[in-house]
Amino acid sequence: MGTMPRRLRTIAALLVAGPAVCRAAGPGLGYTALAWTPPAGPLPHVVGVVRYQSNSDPDPVAAALMARPAGARALLRWESNDNHVWHHPGDQLAAAATPATRPADAGFRQGPWIPSGAAAEAAFEDRFAAALQHRRATPDFLVLDTEMGVGTWDLTPPQLAAVVADPRWPPVARRFGVRSTAGLLGTFDTPDARAFNLAMQVVEGGYFRAAFFDPWHRRFPDLHCSDFGDGLLDDRRAPQAPDDNGIVQPMSPPLHGDTQSPCCYAWVHGIAHSPAAQGADFRKPLPVLCWLTTAVRAYARSPVPVLPWVAAKSWTDGSTADPGGSVGIRDTPFQDELVWHVCLSAGSTGVLFFNPDGHPADDAAMDADLAALQQRSVGAPSLRPITTEPVPYGSAVLVSGATTPAGRRVCRVTVGSVEPMARQFTVTLPGDARPTTVQIPPAACGAWVVQ
Repeated sequence: MGTMPRRLRTIAALLVAGPAVCRAAGPGLGYTALAWTPPAGPLPHVVGVVRYQSNSDPDPVAAALMARPAGARALLRWESNDNHVWHHPGDQLAAAATPATRPADAGFRQGPWIPSGAAAEAAFEDRFAAALQHRRATPDFLVLDTEMGVGTWDLTPPQLAAVVADPRWPPVARRFGVRSTAGLLGTFDTPDARAFNLAMQVVEGGYFRAAFFDPWHRRFPDLHCSDFGDGLLDDRRAPQAPDDNGIVQPMSPPLHGDTQSPCCYAWVHGIAHSPAAQGADFRKPLPVLCWLTTAVRAYARSPVPVLPWVAAKSWTDGSTADPGGSVGIRDTPFQDELVWHVCLSAGSTGVLFFNPDGHPADDAAMDADLAALQQRSVGAPSLRPITTEPVPYGSAVLVSGATTPAGRRVCRVTVGSVEPMARQFTVTLPGDARPTTVQIPPAACGAWVVQ
């Protein structure tokens, strides 16, 4: 951003741990996809999450949780994106007392300060965690999907006025270097917009963590937790991870949990036409893989573990602009390649799996992808990325790799097309000085290299 205050630059520097050489222990999922929708039948590598909400009976939740394999017992807080935290009456902001305030704008004002909502949610979470603890049901992972927050993307003039008029705003503005709030509405790429959005994210992050993760972690110290899209991107690495619209936004502590979970859904929207596209043709599959792999590597530069969200092979984002929506790699081998590249680049042996339609073919494909990764890694309990460097989106080949604790090097090499015949070429693997000969099998777009 260039104008980030000194304090945040210091935080950012602490988050950059070099090429993933000192990674905190991650969630011990094994080679498992935690699935949004449980598979129709048993699959070794796909395990459904167990959902709970405010009116859930702890008995069936506890029974379903303990029926899952150890290490992959995951809870999904089904109402984490509803009004329980975000729209608490006690957190309303007063409307700005200006002549421009219209009667229709005099109602609810949502700001980033949500102590009442967070306290109410924390009380419920603690009660439910205590109920599971009493039933000796121990979760391994808590999945959140808040997707809430104040930001320049949907600010209204009266909401912004209410935030700025709040007595808690001036110290936040000074801390994050927000010089002016003029012209913020609907903007993303100015220093003030990025500083404002970062300020909102950091303030909100403390409340979300206190509402969800902290109550569970106090009762289950080994539990891990992530929230959709939550992560850490310092000012230098944020440009390496633009979102699907090409927007660059730094992200700082606190995390909502203890695990980063970037979105790797391969949905291409505004990024294809933005400077972030680097001139690459996002109608082709390999630039999409290079973009998402590079983004995951930006998150992996932090010492905090990364567990990416990956969508089902046949999933679209609901777009009706064309039959395939905006997910150009859907139902192609490049979706399998994506799973391998983000796992190797994140140093993760598992993923969070968005399969809302529950198609058996999608679940089987994910099961096969993780089985292949496990086979090449000889079931290693953990992986460490060989490189977290960015890849130009116009590259003709994408190479990702990771090492196992025993020193085994597992790399995946992907090219931009599927051919009916075998192809042989040379490529320099990450960390190598000499080229390696790689043969792409017939009707494939990638190959494994294991050393």
